[in-house]
Amino acid sequence: MLERENKAENIKAILEECRKREVTVDDLLCVIAKAMDEKSIKKIENEGVKNTSKDIEYEITQILKEIGVPAHIVGYDFLRIGITYIWKHGRCSLTKTLYPSIAKEQKTTPTKVERAIRHAIEVAWDRGKTKVFEEYFGYSVNPSRGKPTNSEFIYMIVDYLNYNKI
Repeated sequence: MLERENKAENIKAILEECRKREVTVDDLLCVIAKAMDEKSIKKIENEGVKNTSKDIEYEITQILKEIGVPAHIVGYDFLRIGITYIWKHGRCSLTKTLYPSIAKEQKTTPTKVERAIRHAIEVAWDRGKTKVFEEYFGYSVNPSRGKPTNSEFIYMIVDYLNYNKI
């Protein structure tokens, strides 16, 4: 009985530490998967564990639509992939890490990825939804200063997601 209580206390301590560090359910499942067999993980997933990857993709899609990034341009898809990547993996160099990883996944070049993302941001900026930009980015976006850079845009959305949504 005492052993069971100790295990329960250890699990509670681990979960509390995960909450403090904002560990996602997907990350936690990966750690658990190393300690358990695959069958047990499937059972946990089927019992209603929230899939944060799908949730975050939905949130990113909603934000891009609200900001005014048209879904029919290639940069829209690259932005979704890039924002999701940064949200999952943390800060990285866009030119050395993000663009090449998107390019490899999408079978294109890093230069084309960078240009398509820049174009998507330009289109959204030119549509004049500065109120929406201010809602998501606060005063860090100033119409007189010009559109945000790719890096500013991506990291501001990631920060918004980290502190306001998930």
